This record gives sequence, structure tokens and C-alpha cells, in this order.
Amino acid sequence: MTAVSAIGMLYEDQISALLTSPNGHAERAELLRLLNPLHASAVLRKEKAAISQAIAAFALLLT
Repeated sequence: MTAVSAIGMLYEDQISALLTSPNGHAERAELLRLLNPLHASAVLRKEKAAISQAIAAFALLLT
């Protein structure tokens, strides 16, 4: 959960730098695929908010 929270707090360019590779788009899509069920299974509002922030950060990069 700490790692997910940290992702949501990173700036857009920092996230881009973490995922720069020839298949960076696929990696971002895979991370979103993993985060969505995690969000669905989260119980605490704080957990859901942190996961939502991480999803939003990666979703911006996919556009």
C-alpha cells in the first residue's frame, strides 16, 4: 500500500521516467490492470483514495 501511495504522489515527469522503455505503454497498461482489482477489493476509504490517485497518475500517461 505504501508503494501505491507513493505512485499517486509522484509528478507526471517522474512517473514517465520510471516507465521509459520500448514497451513503456504496455507496462503502464499492465499496472492499471493490476490496480483496478486492488481498488475494487480495498476496504478503507484511505486505501481506495490512494489507489485512485495512482490510477489517475497512470491514466494521464496513457492518453
